[in-house]
Amino acid sequence: MRKNWILIAFTVFLTALAASAFIDYHFLDDAGQNTSQSWMFKGAYAMYEGKIDLFSKPYNLTAEIQVTDISASNVQIRTNSTIATSFMPALTDQVIQWVNKTNINFQPKGETLARTYITQIVVRNIGNRNCTVYEYTNEAINATYYVDNVLLWPIRIVYTVAFENQTYIMEFNLKDTNIKGLS
Repeated sequence: MRKNWILIAFTVFLTALAASAFIDYHFLDDAGQNTSQSWMFKGAYAMYEGKIDLFSKPYNLTAEIQVTDISASNVQIRTNSTIATSFMPALTDQVIQWVNKTNINFQPKGETLARTYITQIVVRNIGNRNCTVYEYTNEAINATYYVDNVLLWPIRIVYTVAFENQTYIMEFNLKDTNIKGLS
């Protein structure tokens, strides 16, 4: 029973972190506004997948970030996440928030930007992508966002969590999207 509560708390925390992270990263500026607007349409989405071993059991992780509504100055973003195993029901969570179109940020609330750098990563079915990496830190969890330099959308998200003297790394990789340039 304790393991289930830990997983539920962990899922809720990750979903809230992903949603707040999406809201707090300023990636729309005068130079990038045209390219980043390619994802600003109702129904734009990206699906992510990953795995983690907790308590010596494999867990499948999925997340989806979707644009659910748009106004003149804001974009509504819905973030869904799921942790699934073969031995218990899937744990899911959803966060919906309105985001100002000109002030979107991936910095999770309660975390501090530790460093940024430019790198190139391989994305399945797309190939090499140049991205800016944003590393955030706090006492409970570290988050790393790989943001595509052209489309200004996350293509990989990595969380590092220390829990009960263990370190867990959860890597969410882009699996599917309808965003032009990433599909």
